[in-house]
Amino acid sequence: MKSAITIGLLLIVAIASAQEYGSLFLTVYPGARQSAMAGVGAAMAGTADGVFYNPAGPAFLECPEAGIEISHIPWMLPTDYWSAAGVVPLRRSLNVGLFTSGDHMGSDEWSWYEWEVGATVSARISDWLGFGLNLESQRLRDVMRGWDFEHESTYNVVTTASAVAADAGVLARPHTCLGIPSMGVSVRNVGTRLKYSNQTATAPLPALLDAGVGWTVTARDFGLGSLPFSLPERLFPTDWLLDNWGASVFYDFRKVFLDDYPSHQVGGEIRPLPFLAARAGWFSSNNGNASDTRGGLTWGLGLDLHFVRIDFCEDRNLFYMNMRRNYRFSFALNIGEPLLRQRGLLGPGHAQRRYSATSADISDCRLQIRGLP
Repeated sequence: MKSAITIGLLLIVAIASAQEYGSLFLTVYPGARQSAMAGVGAAMAGTADGVFYNPAGPAFLECPEAGIEISHIPWMLPTDYWSAAGVVPLRRSLNVGLFTSGDHMGSDEWSWYEWEVGATVSARISDWLGFGLNLESQRLRDVMRGWDFEHESTYNVVTTASAVAADAGVLARPHTCLGIPSMGVSVRNVGTRLKYSNQTATAPLPALLDAGVGWTVTARDFGLGSLPFSLPERLFPTDWLLDNWGASVFYDFRKVFLDDYPSHQVGGEIRPLPFLAARAGWFSSNNGNASDTRGGLTWGLGLDLHFVRIDFCEDRNLFYMNMRRNYRFSFALNIGEPLLRQRGLLGPGHAQRRYSATSADISDCRLQIRGLP
C-alpha cells in the first residue's frame, strides 16, 4: 500500500516538475486513425473525432456520426485512456455535437482521474471552407486510500481541480483536378487556470497551436469511373468505393505555448482496397531535454464497411511521457450515409454538396433527409 501511494506521489511530482501546466491528458492524441499517423489531424476533415484536433473538421460531415476510442498502457501504474465524440448535421452546413476524453491511472490504494466534456459547433462558409468552436470543462480527481492504524479505519484523501476552456479552428479543403489539398489551423485549451480544492496553487492549461496540411487523392482523380471488381451495390455503392479508394498524406506542426520546442508529425494512409486502410507515421518532440524526447514510428490498420469504421493503432510515445507500447482501438458509426446514398443524394463529388437532416428517430434508426440547393 505504501509503495503504491509513494509511486503516485512521485508521479505527480515528476509530472509537475517536467511541465508548467496541468491537465496533461489534453496533450494526448485521440483517435486510433490519427494516432496511427503519428497524431496528425489539424487538416483532416469529415470525422467526428476530428473535433479533438480541429473543431472545423466535423463541418465537412454530411451524416450523423458517433465514435469511441479506448486504449490501455501496461505502465508501472496501469493507465487507461478514452475518447468519444458524436456530431449531427442540423441544417445546411451547420453541425453540432458532444465530446469527452480522459484518462485514469492508479491502483487500489491510489487513483488519478482526468476528464473533459464539451460541446462543438461547426459550419461551412462555402463548399471548401469551414470553421468550428468547442467549449469544454475539465476536471481532475486524485484519491489516496489507506488504513489508519491508530483509529483502525480507512481514510481517503481527495483532491479535485476544475477549469473551463475553448477551442477554435478553420479548415480549407478545395477540390482540384489533382486531388484534395487541405489546410487547417486550430488553437486549443485556451481557458481558466486549474484550481485545486485543498491548496491555493493553480496551474494553467496546456494551450497549444496546431497547424497542418494534407493531400488526398482518390480513384476519381485518375479518371477511374468504374471498378475492376464487383461488390453488392446495396452494401458497397460504387460511388462510395471510388471516393474511398486512394491515399492521403498529412503533416502537423504543434506547439504548446509553455513548452520550449514544438512537435512535428507526419503520417500517411493508403487504401489498397476501398474498405481497407494501412497507416504509418513518425512523431518527434524534444522539449530541450535529451531525456524528455518523445518520438518514433506509429502504425495502424483500418476497416471501413461503409457505415461502420473500425481502426487499430500501435504507438509508444504519443502520451505526455515515454511509456510502454500502447494499443488503441476506435469504433465509429455513420448513421445516415447508407440512406442518403440509397435516395440518390450522395454521388460523385458528394463532399461538395450540402444536405440537411430534418428529423431523426434513433429508436428505429430512420432518417428523413432533405437535399438543399
